[in-house]
Amino acid sequence: MNHDSDVIGFKFVSPLPHVEIKFNHPDETLQQIEGLTGPIDRVGSNLVTSITLKTNIKTYGPYGNPGVGTHFNSGIGKIMGFWGNWGWAVDKIGIHIQVSPVQIQGPWGGPGGNSFDDGLATGIQGFKIKSTSKALYSLTFKYDKCGELFTSPPHGNAPSHINAHVDKIKFNYLNKYLQQIEGLSGPIEGVGSNLITSIMFKTNVKSYGPYGNRGGGTPFKSGIAKILNFWGSSSYALDRLAVRIGELA
Repeated sequence: MNHDSDVIGFKFVSPLPHVEIKFNHPDETLQQIEGLTGPIDRVGSNLVTSITLKTNIKTYGPYGNPGVGTHFNSGIGKIMGFWGNWGWAVDKIGIHIQVSPVQIQGPWGGPGGNSFDDGLATGIQGFKIKSTSKALYSLTFKYDKCGELFTSPPHGNAPSHINAHVDKIKFNYLNKYLQQIEGLSGPIEGVGSNLITSIMFKTNVKSYGPYGNRGGGTPFKSGIAKILNFWGSSSYALDRLAVRIGELA
């Protein structure tokens, strides 16, 4: 199969029913496949028995036998084409995948806290933030991972005596994507000497914030590019923060 072009749909044929899907090309792109391998009675001992196809918008499947078998899962990236072997069924399947370079920017803040990494995603749907006028205490992100929603654990845990304000922001992430953050790092009284004290989020459409302490501190700013995920460390507050930027092609 020519792997220099886009996958715009698929047809699945089994005894019954037959399924034919056409993607909303070019806005919808195939990003990931997963499935099972194992025996098919009177056909062979190790074939592809089930498959699920995931775009940046929706999940299709599983098709075939979703029962017991050896699980496989491709990485996330734009799928350009398929290859493999077939006889009476699909014996083997492989993909040609295009993944644009991903860069790390940061970390900003200090060395304390417990490490976290939210993992690569195809979109950021929004965030929840707990802050006061003096400090930033917690960040939670909602991601889209090939059509499956994933909410990160809270990064930071404000002490019970802190009366933090909660803001919840939801993006129309197919048209609005997070492309830059900026903020301040410095001390938070009773917590630590170098943490993230303020942050602002900028999409391609709108800016949100700043949240936290807008006063003095060490400024930081990411470059302008699509933000794929966040990583860093946290304790009672957000000790350190970094981003992965790029484009899952």
